[in-house]
Amino acid sequence: MAVTRTPVASALTPEQIQQYEADGYLVLPAYLDRESVERLSAGAEAVARTVGPIQPGTPRLQVDQIEGQYQLRMVEPVVDLEETFARLASDERVLAPFRDLFGEEPMLFEDKLNYKRPRGGSPFPLHQDYPYWQKYTPRLVSAMIYIDEATEANGCLEVAAGWHTRGILPNGPRKVGMMTDGHVCDEPIDPAQIVKVPGPPGTMILFSCFTPHASAPNLSDRPRRAIILTYHPASVGSSYEERYGHARP
Repeated sequence: MAVTRTPVASALTPEQIQQYEADGYLVLPAYLDRESVERLSAGAEAVARTVGPIQPGTPRLQVDQIEGQYQLRMVEPVVDLEETFARLASDERVLAPFRDLFGEEPMLFEDKLNYKRPRGGSPFPLHQDYPYWQKYTPRLVSAMIYIDEATEANGCLEVAAGWHTRGILPNGPRKVGMMTDGHVCDEPIDPAQIVKVPGPPGTMILFSCFTPHASAPNLSDRPRRAIILTYHPASVGSSYEERYGHARP
């Protein structure tokens, strides 16, 4: 899903690009306006009403069991399910920072919607994305956009700053709720080195596919929904249909 358009002025300053390159992530607080976030919120609930059945084994879905009921954990992909997210994936406000990082047009690689429901939305253990994507380019960067306010209580993103320069770290599977997720083995990274990234709705966090990241369980009474869009340089070529074609009816 490449987008061809006349480039606009840079979205990121040279200092922000340097910070991303040094830390492996960059936070843009309240990057999207309130109206845009409200559309994303409505789109997330429209997807929740559309997909199903909400139970283990349903294509596209990951689920949690909370208070005796199955609840959405993740839906992937989503841009073909809800026009709001298709528009977001080609929104110049999203594409411009990637263009600044890549030095060329970005192309969509992955899109998913995390729900992290209240009172038990499961954690995501500390992991890198690239171990899942090793057959593809290492020039993969993700944007996580908070739909709800993200706090330590409801499971904001957590990152290990600077560890993206060390390649693939020792990793293995870990049982998390009803899912088995990959995780970075505990030994390499001191928990004191993990940075928690709370933020208001509309906050966008850019991070490298080598940046270790995680999120705690949602033990609060508030949701912590977020959309994650991953891009690579267009010159790499498209792999989107190869990866997601089977998921669509």
